[in-house]
Amino acid sequence: MSLELVPLGTMVVELADPLVLPNTPAGTRVIVEVKGFTVEGERLRGRNKGTAAADWLTIGPDGTGTLDVRATIETDDGALIYAYYQGRRDFSEGMDAPLRPRDPRRDCTGNRDVPLASTPIPAPLTRQYRRQSPVPRQMGKAV
Repeated sequence: MSLELVPLGTMVVELADPLVLPNTPAGTRVIVEVKGFTVEGERLRGRNKGTAAADWLTIGPDGTGTLDVRATIETDDGALIYAYYQGRRDFSEGMDAPLRPRDPRRDCTGNRDVPLASTPIPAPLTRQYRRQSPVPRQMGKAV
């Protein structure tokens, strides 16, 4: 059985100039604040809510970058979504190394980012969810 991935939408982001703090005890820290963004898609439409959105990057002595990216999305219908992702990137060959094309047959290091999101379930849906016991299904049959 194959898994079909369906994009939620396209995000267009305006970033501030990076703040670079070299030689901290943890390594080089890079903070890039998000000035604003929009999300446009068939299933999700929204924009940034508030000003607390940024990319926090720490690059260790070996060139391994640790990402921590967070933002709040306000959907067109007023719902708030806390969106974040964390990951690792290889900066051992310079700051632009993660952006260069790689040959997956020879280089499997690549970037490892894991996007996640969190939003509250409205109370009526929460009660409905707790009352129902989901039945796992595989290929249209209960298992």
